[in-house]
Amino acid sequence: MQQKAKKKILFTGIILISLLINSCSKNNSEENITSQLEDSNDIDISEAETFPSYWAMENLRLREEPKTDSREISTIQQRAVVQILDTGEQATINNIIGNWVFVQLETGDQGWCFGGYLTDNRETAIIIGTWHEESLQIPYAIYRFSVDETYILGFEGTGARISGTWSIRENDMHMTRSTYDFMEERFVEIDPRDVSFSIVNENTLRLDDTNFARR
Repeated sequence: MQQKAKKKILFTGIILISLLINSCSKNNSEENITSQLEDSNDIDISEAETFPSYWAMENLRLREEPKTDSREISTIQQRAVVQILDTGEQATINNIIGNWVFVQLETGDQGWCFGGYLTDNRETAIIIGTWHEESLQIPYAIYRFSVDETYILGFEGTGARISGTWSIRENDMHMTRSTYDFMEERFVEIDPRDVSFSIVNENTLRLDDTNFARR
């Protein structure tokens, strides 16, 4: 009889210990959850997530959908900054290959535009366009820098024209000149050179020692 009583007491003790362990485990689990919630309260959910900034190289249409016949929301002005929120399918427009991208403007407007006319380099966005030599003493030089990194150099009053390619390399603009090779029946690039440049402001560009104004 005493042996049965001892077994009963032992069994009861095991149950109590088991309940105690479960209770402690539950309390620890609740404490962990509470701690996680407290940590999450330190996060400022109103803080905006950052996205890469790009600049428009030409005036662009902001559209509702990623296609050229979609309704136009507004116009992204040349050199305006946008943030890319998402990337869509690749397309070719005006012989330029790029992706449709979903962007947000500084005004808060959101929509789709063709990413082939966006650049992550602000200097490139500023350079795109037509510039004339500030002296305006004939013959003065006129540059037309295009999105596809080609240029045309003309001289006012002479009709002379030179074409070639350009690209930014650190603090210089690398330029080549194109000429037609009649033997190979194609245009080839010659006379590669690095031209020092600086951006005085969005309407003044300095190439070597000459200032050019936006035309």
